[in-house]
Amino acid sequence: MIVVIIKKFYHKLFFARRKDKRMILVLKKGVREDQIGEVLEIAKKFNLSGHISKGEEQTVIGIVGANIPAELQGRFGGLPFVENVIRISKPYKLAS
Repeated sequence: MIVVIIKKFYHKLFFARRKDKRMILVLKKGVREDQIGEVLEIAKKFNLSGHISKGEEQTVIGIVGANIPAELQGRFGGLPFVENVIRISKPYKLAS
């Protein structure tokens, strides 16, 4: 289920015709709205934007911006409600 969400979400982020760097955060089950807000606030401090995708079981946040600092991956990964941080460094094409 999570793979389908990530593929759909990545497709949405990547094909927005941007040359930005991207990062996907997979949040743990049962994440609260205030925790999602915390992630978005951190992103905003770095002049990045976050795009939320909520599924039945999982929530995914895509982070996009002109420059995502390397230390931000560790900062997001250190949050107790973040399951996985996926840094997207180069494009790929989805196969059907």
